[in-house]
Amino acid sequence: MAVALLKQTIVIHKDSKKHKENKVKYLEETRDDEAVKQMISDYFAQNPNEQQSTLDPETLLYRWRVVEKMMEEGIPLAKVDAMRDLLERGGETLTDSTHLACFVPKIHQREKDAVAHEIKDELGCIIYDGTTRLGEATAVLWRQCPTELFRLQQRLVAVRTTATHMTGDALYRLLGCIVLRDLAKQPEEVICSSRDSCSTNGVAERLLGTLCPAMAKNKCISHILVGTGQHIKLPNLGIFMAWMIQLLTHSHAFRLVFKEVMGEAMPNYSKIRWWSRWDLMEVLSRCFTRIGKLITVLEERGIGESSTVHLREIYDSNERELRHELAMIMDLKCFYLATYRRADAMPPSPARRASAASAATAAAAAAAAAACAPQSVRVCTPVKIRSRPGHSWSRRKRNKREGWCRDRRVAQASSLVAAG
Repeated sequence: MAVALLKQTIVIHKDSKKHKENKVKYLEETRDDEAVKQMISDYFAQNPNEQQSTLDPETLLYRWRVVEKMMEEGIPLAKVDAMRDLLERGGETLTDSTHLACFVPKIHQREKDAVAHEIKDELGCIIYDGTTRLGEATAVLWRQCPTELFRLQQRLVAVRTTATHMTGDALYRLLGCIVLRDLAKQPEEVICSSRDSCSTNGVAERLLGTLCPAMAKNKCISHILVGTGQHIKLPNLGIFMAWMIQLLTHSHAFRLVFKEVMGEAMPNYSKIRWWSRWDLMEVLSRCFTRIGKLITVLEERGIGESSTVHLREIYDSNERELRHELAMIMDLKCFYLATYRRADAMPPSPARRASAASAATAAAAAAAAAACAPQSVRVCTPVKIRSRPGHSWSRRKRNKREGWCRDRRVAQASSLVAAG
């Protein structure tokens, strides 16, 4: 009887949806374990004098997976030493991070071989860009639509760092080596390139076009959409923004006055970060009714001199046109969001929604308790602790104090609501 019941339980579990999903997940995670173990065994058979060459294949596979996961998540390998006790609880043993580092070049080479195999004989687009800091880090991506399925794929194929900025010729030579040597691609398989408007990238693209004759030359979609605004003629807003940016970038006093009059700080402006100009215009559109007062305060305090004079002239003579041109720019917010998706424009995650709902519930309970509480009961409110000379509070202590007060307030509010 017991055996029949146990058999029925196993059969029911085997046919369940959860078991099938977990089985698929397990097979997906372990599909290449045998290949990895065989590769490691072959390597240590050819190099018997290296450390860890006498270990069991299962132990080597576990250490390989640990290092692979650390690299995948961008966690420094040295942190394995601090987590070693936790990672060894499953029964497998680890070693010091300095010994685990021997797996890094092997994992890197295997990943490169996997990408090269994945893009073999496929037509695709090469995408590249670099930093503008001292020295340079250049990233190269390959984008393709595989033959067997209609789905766009994008792979990071190279990251190179240099001590100085690269010229167009140097970048062309780098791209040529990556395409022909590292990826083993034929020139006719590169059918497109995508870049930003940097002149160095443009030189490299033109030279690469001589190597890959079928390559179409494109700018990235963000820069294409940004160029849309250059064809919209807004004469009053263009001149007004030019003088406003002149003040913003050369006068700290203007920033202080702007925050005082408008009630919010003016965003920073950057010639490189193209979306910063739209941010400035968005603030002006929200505070348009106070622009006149802003210019008046600037005149009274002698800030800006000729720039303030030009702002006054444009505002007094073309206020109506300026208002409508700003409204027209705000109507193009879809381009802004399509090219620079800000965090505050993204839908909130489930965790954020749950946190906001909990906070709203607690606030409503506290408000209800405060409304119906007797006069002799005082609801505790958060305490804002300020630093003073000779008595400095650390951030941890301050957060602990504020959290204790918040928990006490919610507990009191809940008890009052339940009582009354």
